[in-house]
Amino acid sequence: MLFSFYMGTLQLHKAAIFFLLFSSLHFPSLGYNVPDKYFINCGSDNNVTESEKVYVGEPNPEASFSSSETERNQSSVPSPLYQTARIFRRVSSYKFTIDLSGTYLLRLHFFPFSSPSNLSSARFNVSVPGFNASVPGFWLENFDGTNDTNDNSALVKEFFMEIRTPTFKITFSPLESSFAFVNAIELFVLPLHLISDKVSFFKPTGGPSSYSGGLLYSRVLETKLRLNVGGQPTKDLLLRNWIPDDIYLMYAENAKNRSPEQGIEYHVDDDSDGPNAARYTAPIEVYGTAKESNLSANATDFGLFNITWALPVDNKTEHFLRLHFCDINRSFNLTYFELSIYDAYVMQVNNDQNVSNVLPAPYYHDFVVNSDDSGHIKVSLTPDGTALNTSAFLNGLEIMKVIESSNDVPRDMEEPSSNHHPLPVVLGSVLGGLVLAFVVVLLGFLWRFKMRKEEPVENSNWLPILVNAGGNSHSRLTDISSHGYINLGLKIPLIDLQLATKKFHANQLIGKGGFGNVYKESSRMA
Repeated sequence: MLFSFYMGTLQLHKAAIFFLLFSSLHFPSLGYNVPDKYFINCGSDNNVTESEKVYVGEPNPEASFSSSETERNQSSVPSPLYQTARIFRRVSSYKFTIDLSGTYLLRLHFFPFSSPSNLSSARFNVSVPGFNASVPGFWLENFDGTNDTNDNSALVKEFFMEIRTPTFKITFSPLESSFAFVNAIELFVLPLHLISDKVSFFKPTGGPSSYSGGLLYSRVLETKLRLNVGGQPTKDLLLRNWIPDDIYLMYAENAKNRSPEQGIEYHVDDDSDGPNAARYTAPIEVYGTAKESNLSANATDFGLFNITWALPVDNKTEHFLRLHFCDINRSFNLTYFELSIYDAYVMQVNNDQNVSNVLPAPYYHDFVVNSDDSGHIKVSLTPDGTALNTSAFLNGLEIMKVIESSNDVPRDMEEPSSNHHPLPVVLGSVLGGLVLAFVVVLLGFLWRFKMRKEEPVENSNWLPILVNAGGNSHSRLTDISSHGYINLGLKIPLIDLQLATKKFHANQLIGKGGFGNVYKESSRMA
């Protein structure tokens, strides 16, 4: 009975310990809010508030950067965040401490304001661990930080990547006779399942299939476009910018904007893994507006009323494509229509996959698409004339470049100190030692082989050195333990001795010693 009580108490203690350990873990999906770090106001000692987030000045204990200089704006700027910039005249970096593993969003802000350094003349590269110039990856190469579309707005480069290491470094490398700069940096962990690890891979010739290119979490996604289709510019809870879609629309006469819809609600939690949208997937402002088919009253050939967008992309590169939908029809006479990419049928779009039985309900579909050499990805929606609600619509669209890495984003190597050495130094020392040992062994083997090959035979070509005066001076070198000889490794050809002593001529004899006759050297050998 006592034993049973003890075991029961032990199990309760184990359960309590497990609960405490489990409750101490941090999960980005539970009650997620955008973290406070890192939002860095580069080149400034002061904090700046932008979009309700505080961008802290650089002198803080959580981020470090190499020695450099600062530049202050001398003209009007679109935001207080762009009043200052950090200038790098040599290869420099920011290093961040990572407390929580997960998928992170990295934003780099560039605004070349008027200054003595002339920021618009900067030319530099930007890289992170795991990517380099020889591998297609996160590498802003020969970059100038200028926004080509609008001179009065900042250029923001945005990347999604998984970080599982305790530190993370961003390196700025000025090109020859130039410099690098940055105005602001954002780095924070994202909600769980914001982007799924497994996505359908679309091949125009074979339709959608399981993504065979590997898991998305082992890659980096670079934002190319984020469109609020049929709506106005807006910003979401993750501070992502959504812009109107009109300039990317083909056959504008086939589409019309849907009036903003009120009362749209999310029906899943923040950690939903699709296809149902959560509050961090896209804002209500995106799901509340749309472009829909502009059908004529007597339309019969609905294929002529497709809505098509041409999205600028890199040639022959994989891109992540997310399409946002929200059917405002509050009955269950569902609207459905065809989705095509590059004029190839992909799927029929409808609300059947939604967990909610209440409309309107926002949802989305993801694909990885390999672009052709046209410089665009075409996305088309075609109404189905057999549907009860004949139309086609789209609320939002995101497209990101899928970037291959040389490996997972690795742990940044610490600087050398008296207590530890960086991995390259350790590996170099070990490999150098192994190579040296191999060379020594090889030389020893070759020397031993040469010595064996030159071992004296039973003739008078070689003379040994005797331990004592006794014995035959022309005998073969033998073991010291049995014949009283010692092998000092000294071997003198007999012909040399004969030349030196004129064949042991008596005229060359100068005396006798403990080892026998002593001869003087012939003048011919001098």
